[in-house]
Amino acid sequence: MAKCHKEKITNNLEQQHDEMQMFAIIMASEESTNKLPSLADVWKVLTEIKMNTEKLVLEVNSLKVNHKELQDNLTSVKAQVDILVDENKILMFKVKSLEDDKLKSRTKLKDME
Repeated sequence: MAKCHKEKITNNLEQQHDEMQMFAIIMASEESTNKLPSLADVWKVLTEIKMNTEKLVLEVNSLKVNHKELQDNLTSVKAQVDILVDENKILMFKVKSLEDDKLKSRTKLKDME
């Protein structure tokens, strides 16, 4: 999921870079002829900026949701690990106790022989 968002962001940044280059070319060509950009050109660039901004806002919101989900999952996993660690300690204590009992039983068995 994170990879998909990273690709989207990368693609969006590349698109913005291409659009900025296009705008720079338009501006340079118009400056070379001493003309101002037409209102249509300015409007087109502003519309593209608005669309890109809206896309970025949507992506940021999506990333925030994913981040929250990951935080919740991490909290859940940490709780499960803590439970398993506690259970493991109890089991290790029981195993140690059983090993001690086994050793005592073997010692008693040898003494009986």
